[in-house]
Amino acid sequence: MWHAATLVLTKSDWAAASLRDEYGVEPDRLRVVPMGLVVPDEVPARVAHDRPTITFVGRSLERKGGTELLELFRTRWSDRYELHLVTPERVAPSPGVVVHCDFVPGDPRLLDLFARTDVLAFPTETDTFGYAALEAMGAAVPVVARRTSALPEIVVDGETGLLVDGGSEELAAAIEAV
Repeated sequence: MWHAATLVLTKSDWAAASLRDEYGVEPDRLRVVPMGLVVPDEVPARVAHDRPTITFVGRSLERKGGTELLELFRTRWSDRYELHLVTPERVAPSPGVVVHCDFVPGDPRLLDLFARTDVLAFPTETDTFGYAALEAMGAAVPVVARRTSALPEIVVDGETGLLVDGGSEELAAAIEAV
């Protein structure tokens, strides 16, 4: 299938390596064109709030690690943090959890939410890229993500956020550190 292609474009070095190593696409036919986003001319000013705010953005809570984050919140942080979930999925009501189920891609309300966000938690283990991470960093919000797939190409560990290798305990420690 790849043999007929003159050029194969991909959005990350991680994906290019997979095409080269697992599918035999010759390196000279591979090009990486990183995904980007339009950074707004003006990012909303930070909004003061009573408790540190963690935000999660993802269509699938289970696939993107949102259920793990929700469990961490309920067992460790409900008395001191606020959790905002941007997802179309239904979430049982819980003190300190705010669900935004009506956001659409490119929704301007996301920037307003990021103005109140202290950290974007992106605990996926299966995503191949992290558009939500790019959007958060475009709004000057640090990201905590797992060191998987192309996420290390997006999140600069220790500069634009923190990358973790382990499970829930390491994820929680990184979120708390930010």
